[in-house]
Amino acid sequence: MALALAVLTLSFSGIWEIIQDLEIEKQFNYINYLPVSNLSLGAIGLYYFVVFLLNPNYRFHKKDHWFVGSFGVLLLFKIIFYFSSLLYPTFIETATTLRYAYRIITNFLPIIYLLIVLFSVLKKVNNYHRQLFANFSEIEGKALFWLRNLIYFLFVFSVFWILITIWGLIQNGRIWLFPAIWITTCCILYWLAYFVILRRDVFAIPIFEKEKNETEKPQLSDKTEEHYQRLLQLIQKEKIYQDAQLSMDTLAEKTALSNGYLSKIINQKEGKNFYDFINSYRVAEVKANLTNPDYAHYSILGIGLEAGFKSKSTFNSVFKKMTGMTPSAFKKSL
Repeated sequence: MALALAVLTLSFSGIWEIIQDLEIEKQFNYINYLPVSNLSLGAIGLYYFVVFLLNPNYRFHKKDHWFVGSFGVLLLFKIIFYFSSLLYPTFIETATTLRYAYRIITNFLPIIYLLIVLFSVLKKVNNYHRQLFANFSEIEGKALFWLRNLIYFLFVFSVFWILITIWGLIQNGRIWLFPAIWITTCCILYWLAYFVILRRDVFAIPIFEKEKNETEKPQLSDKTEEHYQRLLQLIQKEKIYQDAQLSMDTLAEKTALSNGYLSKIINQKEGKNFYDFINSYRVAEVKANLTNPDYAHYSILGIGLEAGFKSKSTFNSVFKKMTGMTPSAFKKSL
């Protein structure tokens, strides 16, 4: 629904751009002030798309009224100016300063609003990824790197949009880059809508209820070393890392510790998050088994899967991250 709102808003804004390109507003001056183009509403749609993507059980709070209310203020401003152009057309045409102020407000506020929204959703996505790395040893199908990269692109695109808008105000008219901007914007948002509809399996996003409910950071106790040794025994002796579905919940249950306390032990003792901690043992086992005669009949991927990696893509990316080489290149170097 939120993404549909963003797409619908973009469609109306695109109609407005066509009207301007056809110079219809020169025949009917009041068309200039039609409250049709509302990028702020599109930004709201994008924001709640990300919010509900990360937490399908999200409930609206008081702060949401302030967030949506800012769009209402801008829309009210446009409506007032539109009816003023109908009732007092002569005054609006002669009030150059007023018209110039209207152009600045309606051009820059939505873009600034979009930048604020992008910063907010980027913060939420990065926090989500931090929780992923702290709770899962396998993040394939859960990570949202594509969304993070899209937000980065939109940041750069918005800054470029601001520069083009300033250029247009200086030139006191539209420039040829405006259509290119709108075509690019349409392609991005329509691609996102297409991606959501056809790849619903991608959006099976976990909700971190335990992490969300912990208000106080756990403090390490005098038995920290004892708990740490128990953890190492599970990892090194029982080789629990070979379970491809291993998560912080599973490990916390086996050590009889809370997620937060166990995470703090790993961070302090190993200097790593849960994801890197578990995968470092998997990589070490792969490196050892590549020279082990007992595994001579195994393929490189087979050795990786035996060590606990769930897929070829994860195996290759993690191994290269930790060794600087792909698994096949590492084997050749031996």
